[in-house]
Amino acid sequence: MIWTGYREESIAYRRVRWAPGRAGHLDELEDYGMFTGGSIELSSSSELGASGSLSFSGSALPDTSDLVRVYYRFADEEGGAYEEALGTFFAVLSDPTHDMGTVSGSVTLQSVLRVLKKGRCRMPYNVPRYTNAVERAADIAADAGIPTNGPAAPYRVGRGVCFDFGTNWLEVCNSLLSSAGFAPCRPDAMGGV
Repeated sequence: MIWTGYREESIAYRRVRWAPGRAGHLDELEDYGMFTGGSIELSSSSELGASGSLSFSGSALPDTSDLVRVYYRFADEEGGAYEEALGTFFAVLSDPTHDMGTVSGSVTLQSVLRVLKKGRCRMPYNVPRYTNAVERAADIAADAGIPTNGPAAPYRVGRGVCFDFGTNWLEVCNSLLSSAGFAPCRPDAMGGV
């Protein structure tokens, strides 16, 4: 633990899973004890908006089918406590090392926007004239299982737009948001956009 002033600070790593049967909802599970530190970066110039890396050491590999939510915590001398999520990420496993029943290594962290980046249009995707651009982008994210913050805007596309076969969904969403004067998709700390 790091002592700064009159409070004890720590970082916690919590396992998060897509809620079965509840699209767009993430359930928090237990804290991961195996992560030993790392870094995260929030960047408005990065396509995924947030990334990072974590080191781990334990008896088993981290479950990369679940997500990792990174929390900042502190407790003061008088019993007050605070916890805030810093980000929710997919963990991509690097080459682990196995030694006497212990496995260690690192994971690369990628934001939930990875789902939209990896998904692709299976055929040309048409957005008809007068479609609300922001609502359509939010619908695409929700269909991918990503919770949305539901921003509202009256802008409707003035003419139909067609996205080519193979265009990734993040590019489609960002193009629609740009046409309405919005910034590109950015992940929030709880795994939504």
